[in-house]
Amino acid sequence: MQREIVELLHTIAPPGSFAVQRSAPAEALRIDVKGVGALELPLAARTVSRLREVAKPARYGLRDRTVYDTAVRHSREIARSRIRIDQRRWNETLLPLLDEIRAGLGLAEGVTLKAELHNMLLYERGQFFKSHQDSEKTDGMIGTLVVTLPSPFRGGEMSVEQHGEVMAFRGSRSDVQLVAFYADCRHEVRPVTGGARVVLTYNLLAKGVATAMPPQVEPHTLDVLAGALQRHFETPLAGRFGGEAAPPDRLVYLLDHEYTARGLRWHLLKGADAARASALQTVAGRLDCEIFLAQADVHETWQCESDPDDWYPSRRRAWRDSWDDFDGDDDPGDSGGDDVEPILTDLIDSDIELRNWVAAGSKTPAAISSAVRDEELCYTRPSSDMSPFQSEHTGYMGNWGNTLDRWYHRAAIVMWPRERTFIIRARASASWALSEVVQTLQRGNQEDARRKVESLLPFWSHTARFTPEPIIHDALRAAAGVADPILASRLLGPLSLESLDPEAASLFEPLLRQFGPQWCEDVLSALPVAQGDAHGKWLDLLPRIGEELAEAGDAGWSLARWLAVRQWEWVEGELRQADADPSPSDAREVLTILVPPLLNVLRTTLAIGAFDLQESIVRHLATTRTERRVDFLTTLLRAASSDDADLRLALVPLHELCVESLTAWLSAPPREPGDWAILAELSCRCDRCSKLHTFLIARERTVLEWPLAKEHRAHVHQMIERHELPLDHRTRRTGRPYTLVLTKRDALFAQDTARRKRWTEDLAWVADALRRNTAGSRRG
Repeated sequence: MQREIVELLHTIAPPGSFAVQRSAPAEALRIDVKGVGALELPLAARTVSRLREVAKPARYGLRDRTVYDTAVRHSREIARSRIRIDQRRWNETLLPLLDEIRAGLGLAEGVTLKAELHNMLLYERGQFFKSHQDSEKTDGMIGTLVVTLPSPFRGGEMSVEQHGEVMAFRGSRSDVQLVAFYADCRHEVRPVTGGARVVLTYNLLAKGVATAMPPQVEPHTLDVLAGALQRHFETPLAGRFGGEAAPPDRLVYLLDHEYTARGLRWHLLKGADAARASALQTVAGRLDCEIFLAQADVHETWQCESDPDDWYPSRRRAWRDSWDDFDGDDDPGDSGGDDVEPILTDLIDSDIELRNWVAAGSKTPAAISSAVRDEELCYTRPSSDMSPFQSEHTGYMGNWGNTLDRWYHRAAIVMWPRERTFIIRARASASWALSEVVQTLQRGNQEDARRKVESLLPFWSHTARFTPEPIIHDALRAAAGVADPILASRLLGPLSLESLDPEAASLFEPLLRQFGPQWCEDVLSALPVAQGDAHGKWLDLLPRIGEELAEAGDAGWSLARWLAVRQWEWVEGELRQADADPSPSDAREVLTILVPPLLNVLRTTLAIGAFDLQESIVRHLATTRTERRVDFLTTLLRAASSDDADLRLALVPLHELCVESLTAWLSAPPREPGDWAILAELSCRCDRCSKLHTFLIARERTVLEWPLAKEHRAHVHQMIERHELPLDHRTRRTGRPYTLVLTKRDALFAQDTARRKRWTEDLAWVADALRRNTAGSRRG
């Protein structure tokens, strides 16, 4: 079916050309250039000389920057701000010509072209511009208009290329020459061999909406095309991976021309694309199909043959403009000529993603993303005939073949039977699907909403999990609305716990009422939990989430408390791991990260009034009095110093623990000058580590010379590094086995001094905070 559709679309000829030339009398154009004055046409040599004096070297746009390179573009330019045109006189000639150009480019009636002056360019002897492609500099831009002023120059021929077809244009000695072409056409200016070529460049903007189908589409062609599409949507194909045979869901037709994101609009389609799009729109109406435009990101991997001289593996990249192009002048692509791609032989793999869909009659794209299957795809122009915006060549590397990856930005028309709209769009957009379910519920049709949710289940896990948009609010509304605990749990299952925000928490009341707190706990406990910063940032919302849940009454309060307990269990588990970590710096980093989450759990207990849980957490924190834990608690108390007075009061037992511990440690005498003991609990109890520990705690020993086999030396090295012990270790490579020499560092004394200083500062702060908090309690 796809082949038949392609052949039919290929017979729909473009209603015009990719480039059009028109002429106008010289007297129609009156130009005044600041610093030069009125230009007398045809241009004389003295006028050109004066233009040169006010012109600047021309640059060109290369991706996200503006470049000056005379190997690519050798000309001069005069900014639009210096140019004054008698617009009233010029429009008498230009406007009728623009309508002729519209028809010549194959744009439908109802579309109006507007020419927006960009600049003036001056090419003198030997100057040129290599093959390049103009960027679409503004919304609605569809092409470029080059107005060549009459002058006696030689050479300077402009050639425009599209799909392998080339059109060449020369200037005139007496008339104004106008050449218009689509923005995706590559074009170049050959070197001027005599005189000077002076042109005005305009951006061509398309306004209005195409209202009539191009006359080149014959009624018979439409009839046959409608029949082919009908068969495409009705003929079952063998299921993938041995699945049940079924007809394709969609037709995806890749357009021939290139479009930027802002240029992909129905009324801006070019040449054959416009004619074929109009034909497909007509057929879509007959077959009751939905139809959209969409961006198509294409990736292909090809087997290829390298240049015979390329003996070494290489990776090369070539870049062109992207969908989100910048407001530059032109993009010469691979003008340097250094990155000549290998010869393509066999297509190994390809994938296409559709995004930013534009409905017929709409100017605003919908943020939808969807992969394309082979059985849905057809095209009249293969991607390999187009210029990729990025390519990467991998030469022979061991058993790997010689391959070339290419990426293209294309556009597509997507259509499908309207009866399949919900499933097709739901696969592409989870947020759209949920919105449809919620709207169905709001219309009072619960059974239809249930059927929609049931139809989502085969693919919902993947679609919902990888959607870029927040969907939990509509998911909760839909789950409550279908009033079915199994459907509701499967609808919420792919979401993440971090998607639960205060607004979502406020939507739990109907779920709690219908299914009870245990069902809600089961659903929330099954949600995947993110790691690292994402979970920590979510915990910042936990107090407000708890408050919103508690608003739903006793069941909501119970769910809020359960959620706080789960998060405390997570924090407590992380604390245990940090306590057991032999690396002081790693443990310190983890404990520092845990301060805000723990504080947010405590804030949540206060917000929902779960004072029993609050007391249990504080009591648990007060059971460990190691130096590592006291440092952590001191940091926690400092972070809570600006919190509510009730929370500060709840933390008084932790203040007391820190005061007692710090006071006891400071009451011990400081390290004596000759005391080299290193007090460290090693995580290993083997014979080597026992001997290492004996050396560490020895007050007078500073050096240990220890004959050890290689594997035992490695183990001792590992323990020293893991525990960050203040030891230097080296291997004396004489004798058998070699001797491991361990030497205690002088830094041991500096570390002890710094530790006591930190304890002193912490004790002063904690004691003062304890006095203030208990005094505030007595006043209360």
